[in-house]
Amino acid sequence: MLFQTVCSEVDVVGKEIAKIADNSFHPGEKTGINEWWYHIQQAFPDLKERKCVLLGGYDLYPWKNYSVIENPTPGAKKYILDSSCRPKAKTPSWWSDYNSVKHSRTGKFEKHSTNYAKANLKNLFNAFAGLFSLDVLMAEQAFTSGDKTVGEDLQGSLFEETPSFYTVVLSLN
Repeated sequence: MLFQTVCSEVDVVGKEIAKIADNSFHPGEKTGINEWWYHIQQAFPDLKERKCVLLGGYDLYPWKNYSVIENPTPGAKKYILDSSCRPKAKTPSWWSDYNSVKHSRTGKFEKHSTNYAKANLKNLFNAFAGLFSLDVLMAEQAFTSGDKTVGEDLQGSLFEETPSFYTVVLSLN
């Protein structure tokens, strides 16, 4: 349940950042990750390279190699993985596993589904890193837009990094 909750929050925050990135973006019920990620990567291309360091020194790159383009094929999905990327663009594995857990927790004809096993600590930590990187980006955007209410609660205890603008926030308090 925690894995599903974190990934659901990634989706919510991702859509909000996409609105910040492109004010013409208006998500609907069926808006998927490729659509909101497309708008985010256009405005913040370095996000896919952002590293989150888990306490203990483990480097996580939750958005690594995730690149989306508008699909030129009429009538097909509007946003697809960018096949021109090297290395090959791919949806984050933790997100794909989240969808497996969310939509197919149990198999139709199986007593036990292996998808439950995908809700593991590795995927959870990568999902947390994805959420953390989006939360930091959202806070950075709020702060640079003049919102001085960004508070001390941004400093996490799960990741070693401190957001680059955070020292300015602390000096204002």
